[in-house]
Amino acid sequence: DLVRSRGLGDVYKRQAQDTGFRDFLRKQNIVLFRSPLEGISFVVRGNDGYHLEENGYGHYAWDLEKVKADGSRFHGAGTSNEDYETWDAPVLLPTAGVVVEVERNGRDNVPGSYPPDAVNNMVGVWLGGHYYVYILHFRRDTIPTDANATCAPAVPGVPCVKVGAWLPAGSYLGRAGNSGVSLEPHVHVTLLYYDVDTPNPRTWSIPGELTEAHVARSASGPSTLHEYAVPRTGDYISDRAF
Repeated sequence: DLVRSRGLGDVYKRQAQDTGFRDFLRKQNIVLFRSPLEGISFVVRGNDGYHLEENGYGHYAWDLEKVKADGSRFHGAGTSNEDYETWDAPVLLPTAGVVVEVERNGRDNVPGSYPPDAVNNMVGVWLGGHYYVYILHFRRDTIPTDANATCAPAVPGVPCVKVGAWLPAGSYLGRAGNSGVSLEPHVHVTLLYYDVDTPNPRTWSIPGELTEAHVARSASGPSTLHEYAVPRTGDYISDRAF
């Protein structure tokens, strides 16, 4: 494929400006068809900042938080998870695929810190080929799982999120939390490429795009509809006009 033919190192260095790579991903439907959060989300961190310090695993990730109409992300002092608009919000799968990894039992942190052994509650989904999407920081024990032939926690009409399950875009995955390497409740989402042509196979974060996304620089809008969008730090995004 395109990544292998050019060599991952070369692509990774310039892929943000590589229109050929972008067009290849679009053609293969390696895009996000919706936001993982309903309503208006604030892009706390886009493809920059601390994500550039994650050894290639998060260069092109987004950290998203729900906001109120005035743009505020939390009420009160913001010292408890319950203060945050994102806490316990439904998280939806942004594109269809097969579940390949699930972690659901990590503890949620107190805002402002996380322990050295923090576990990211997550769902990893295979999109085809070498491509995956990962969503992180779920609230503990909210990802539906098989238990005694039932799906727990029980949500009517919701499939269990388990390895091997194919899930359509928009599937309910669980609730937003503050688990793992996280200082406050938010949702981390990134597209990944799995590189097997190396002595130590690993994944690399790759540029992602949202389709039919409404984007603005204010929570009150007005938003602009983009056929393809790469949300930046400080943007507000939604699947509907605002």
